[in-house]
Amino acid sequence: MISSSVHPGKTKEPANPMNTRDEASRAVRSLSPTEPSDPSAEALAGRRAAVLHLLDQRGLMEIRGRAAPKLLHGQTTQDILALDDGAGTFALQLNRKARLQAPMVIRRLASDRMLVELPVERLEPTFHSFAPFAMLDDCELVDMTASTLLLHLSGPSSDDVLAACVEGDFVPELPAYHHLSCRCAGVNVMISPGPETGEKGWRILVPADGAVAVASRLLEETDNRLAAQDSWRILTREAGWPEWGLDLDDTRLVPECNLPWAVSTTKGCYVGQEIVARVRTYGKVNRCLMGLRSTSLLPAGSLLQTMDGGEAGEVTSSCLSPHLESPIAMAFVRKTCLEPGTRVLAVGDGGPWEAEVTTLPFVPRRFWCGTCR
Repeated sequence: MISSSVHPGKTKEPANPMNTRDEASRAVRSLSPTEPSDPSAEALAGRRAAVLHLLDQRGLMEIRGRAAPKLLHGQTTQDILALDDGAGTFALQLNRKARLQAPMVIRRLASDRMLVELPVERLEPTFHSFAPFAMLDDCELVDMTASTLLLHLSGPSSDDVLAACVEGDFVPELPAYHHLSCRCAGVNVMISPGPETGEKGWRILVPADGAVAVASRLLEETDNRLAAQDSWRILTREAGWPEWGLDLDDTRLVPECNLPWAVSTTKGCYVGQEIVARVRTYGKVNRCLMGLRSTSLLPAGSLLQTMDGGEAGEVTSSCLSPHLESPIAMAFVRKTCLEPGTRVLAVGDGGPWEAEVTTLPFVPRRFWCGTCR
């Protein structure tokens, strides 16, 4: 498994995770040609073939100890105790008012080792919120971020590309977020299917000191160019996958976020469960994350109005979809306007612009997690 730096005290703050990984990220980016990339062309390649992205805004925390699964079970929305070794899931951390604290991927490495992947800006707050429970349960929190680089290979050809690159067993039918260890370019890596683009994709967790070798080998099987962050955002928006800091933040109630696959309806008590269950049983929230189609690119932050001037919500992110050849946006839409096909106005500098409310995703998901399609 990938090496790490251990926090010697269970309540000691995480070290700055970006030093070693920044160097590795720069080295990996230097493998690509220097001329400007074409995010639209890269996004189309991600729907038709395979593209490689560097996900350097993801943090990693390992929780070690016999009670590690129990700790995460009580702090997140998924049934972590049901995970077997090698399994994984997408979960949410909430506060007691059911407001989102962090979206995270949880992978069970062993009975006493759990790996948590989350937005890097949520690493320190999550560390502090977990620390008291780690002390009570005699668990150790380990910051893996500085020593590990995350790559993501996505597209219909990603299975073939990865099969050509890895040494040892390769299981293309592995479920989303499950994982296995193998070697690539002589480096020990972990591979794990990830559904964020709606296409078959593979998260590849690489030691920072082996990242250049692994990325070079993968790029040999694609187009020898590392895809830009803008194309990742296009692919994930088309698939209806929200991004922390744009579409999601800690002011949002989880039932508003349109993430049904991330919340177990059968597990026992967890932080925020009472409000989640109450909303599920007794009624809808005041707004929900939805899609918007329009003929103009809607600026993030634009307020939405009904056609007669009433409040209708707010745009959170937008892009030009090369697959659909039209602008798309994600927005929190008030419950009075949630019916697909409802016309609204986006109001901002240069507007207003007319838009139509639509369900997510914008393009069919060919690979996903849970029961949500």
